[in-house]
Amino acid sequence: MSEAFLRSILGETIAHLRELVEIGSFTRDRDGVNRCGDACASWFAPLGMTERRAPSVSAGCGDHRIWTVGPDDAQAPGLILVAHLDT
Repeated sequence: MSEAFLRSILGETIAHLRELVEIGSFTRDRDGVNRCGDACASWFAPLGMTERRAPSVSAGCGDHRIWTVGPDDAQAPGLILVAHLDT
């Protein structure tokens, strides 16, 4: 990625980060964590990413989110994003 491109998306990136930080989403706040996941989903969908959700086995914790992009083929190259949705 070029520096010019990164500068061009800086404002939007900071706005997204601010939105996440302003959502109360401590680890055991299932609704808050899921709201963070919903926000991310709204940003990733226009990029062609599809989402799968899996409920957490830990009581009170938000859902796990799995976003994929590209063909649904185990042999195709893939992309993975690993992150915490609780703030």
